[in-house]
Amino acid sequence: MKKIIGILMVVLTTSIFAQETQPKAEQATAVVERVSVKVSNSRQLTAEEQREFHSIVKAFEEKQTLAQLEVKEINLKIHREMLGEDPNLKTINKLIDKKAKIVAQMEKDLFEVNFKIHNLL
Repeated sequence: MKKIIGILMVVLTTSIFAQETQPKAEQATAVVERVSVKVSNSRQLTAEEQREFHSIVKAFEEKQTLAQLEVKEINLKIHREMLGEDPNLKTINKLIDKKAKIVAQMEKDLFEVNFKIHNLL
């Protein structure tokens, strides 16, 4: 009975984590796309400004992709720990804290990219 309850907790936790991280990743991409449209509608960029704009966006997307992979990996570690015979709460809490730092940095990076792009305009 305890094992069934544990499995149900893991399934519920998995769905909660999956719902929290996915929209943030999609939101970041959507924000960059909106800024791209805004840039193209506002005025013509010089060749140098276009290169700078694309380098900013490319660097942001690469950094976000790596961070998203790290978050997914941490989620797997959390689930693996929870499915174990004797889940260690300290380990799970450390993983959650590590994940929170990464997600916070992703959000900071998004604002930094927006700031850079607005300064470019």
